[in-house]
Amino acid sequence: MTEKWCQLLVDEISSHLSAEQRVLLWPYMQEIQQLFLKERSRLGYKQELAGDVV
Repeated sequence: MTEKWCQLLVDEISSHLSAEQRVLLWPYMQEIQQLFLKERSRLGYKQELAGDVV
């Protein structure tokens, strides 16, 4: 679920940006995703595969 919510957040932010803004903010949005995934791992949640929690 975490991965899907992270992607939804990035998609929502992207939908409100111009193409130029998207290019400028893309590295930050990728970092947001990585931080969420890192925190998920730190909290003990396992990686999600094919829509199921492993």
